Amino acid sequence: QQTTAAVEVIRLLAETGKIEDLTAYLDRLSNQAGIRDAIAWYANQVIVQADELVGTQAYEAALAIYRSVPPRNQILEIQKTALETQRRDVKILETRVNAEKTKALNQRSNASELLNILKPALELAEQALKTVEEKTDLDAALLMRRGRCLYYLDRHEEALVCFRTLRIKYGTTADAKPAAYAEIVILNKLKDIAKIKELCDAYLRNYPDSENAEQVATLAGEVLVQSGNWAEVGSFYQSLQAKFPQSQSLDRYVFFQGVSMFQDGKFQEANATFTKFLKDFPNSQLVENGMYYVAMSYFLTNNYKETLRTCKEYLSKFPDGRFAGDMRYRLAFIDFNDKEVDQSDKIIGDLTKFLADHPEDPAAGSMLCLIGDTYKKKKSDKKDEIARYQKQALDAYKKAVWTESPDDVIQYALDTATSLLQANKDWAGIAALHGEFLERKPESQLSLVSASWVAKMKTREGKG
Repeated sequence: QQTTAAVEVIRLLAETGKIEDLTAYLDRLSNQAGIRDAIAWYANQVIVQADELVGTQAYEAALAIYRSVPPRNQILEIQKTALETQRRDVKILETRVNAEKTKALNQRSNASELLNILKPALELAEQALKTVEEKTDLDAALLMRRGRCLYYLDRHEEALVCFRTLRIKYGTTADAKPAAYAEIVILNKLKDIAKIKELCDAYLRNYPDSENAEQVATLAGEVLVQSGNWAEVGSFYQSLQAKFPQSQSLDRYVFFQGVSMFQDGKFQEANATFTKFLKDFPNSQLVENGMYYVAMSYFLTNNYKETLRTCKEYLSKFPDGRFAGDMRYRLAFIDFNDKEVDQSDKIIGDLTKFLADHPEDPAAGSMLCLIGDTYKKKKSDKKDEIARYQKQALDAYKKAVWTESPDDVIQYALDTATSLLQANKDWAGIAALHGEFLERKPESQLSLVSASWVAKMKTREGKG
């Protein structure tokens, strides 16, 4: 009765959401004699209760209950010891009841009443013990339950401890596989790239036919892409394509084979792969990226005729796309190298108009540098006009310096602007440009170069 009442109190406290009160009550119960005498039944009951709480997303309360359940070997030890005492008490009571059968009712003790209470309790405890004995993976199951609660409570590091312990200590249990998968999911959330790769590889070795195998393999592939080992990326996605030919992610498997070729400098092979990709998967979410890679593979093999065609195809379909600025930059670059027709005004006009509408485009730095190169290249027999072109070139390079561009683009803009200022003997301008760079981009790898220029200019001015 005491144990039944305790289980009911636990339920009520859990429903109120008073976690501190629930935890304190569970701690008090652990040492109560009545609970210890029926520890197996109690453990079974509270686990069921916690499972029901999980169903209502009451993860804090469920976690507190799961944590209160002793390890399986402790439950068995306590319950077996209690049963020995209970069996002895039953035997004593049975002996007394038999001895009092000849006595008048009013002369008998309460042994019969006690026996009627104790015997069913003994049978219930024995049945509960048998249930726990059959649950050989109880500790693993509780770890899994605790880990899930912690995961849904966004306590990822604690959840990882549960899942990792389960995977290592209870690797042969039914929960080992979902625990290994859960660990991978959490590490992906935490962006622990090195550990994800290791666990994905282990998961695919241990559970090659798992329902999550493809998902884990896909994640492993994405991690590989981030590693930059392009030969391995290509062979990995080729194996995925062969293993999962009906996959809904088949387009990704083919796409990343193309990416691996492109990044490895195999532009013609990449072009063929992406061209086939666009034909086979016209509705893929990666079509825009595929079209970009096709155009770039033509550009990098100096096939300007096909570059023009594929860049225009991209811009026709994605006029404001992710690579729209880069495509316009490539087209302008081809115009810049036109040996027959001076395309200067067209280049400057097209790129300036695009940048006015898309000032934050990822290719803004490259476009501004090309505008600067174009102004610098312009010819005139008038000195004032040449000076104006040089100033416009300098302005474009300076603007490029402040864009969010790769270091090589920033360095080109900074170096070229510095050269123009040197040509004009504008030492103060050089000091101002590099001084501003140090202030605005102190963490840049180029800051040391700027510091050197500032020092040189101060020395020249006699201020060093």
